Amino acid sequence: MQAIELETDISPEGQICLPSPLRGVYGRHARLILLFDDKPPSRLAIDRLAELRGFYEDDQEFDAAMEEIDEAWQQWQ
Repeated sequence: MQAIELETDISPEGQICLPSPLRGVYGRHARLILLFDDKPPSRLAIDRLAELRGFYEDDQEFDAAMEEIDEAWQQWQ
């Protein structure tokens, strides 16, 4: 078994992008171990949820959920 260590981002769609120098492994089966920093969720994710607000006009449940998420994020800071 060969091990390669790298850092990469996971797209919002769940895709993991491998850098082009690793093209030789594209299409092969791999076992992944994901290591995450112990950091709070990014503000970017919360901002993306806020963008959805336009689709849920006058929705009190959505507003309440957004407030809970924002409060939880504030506690992590």
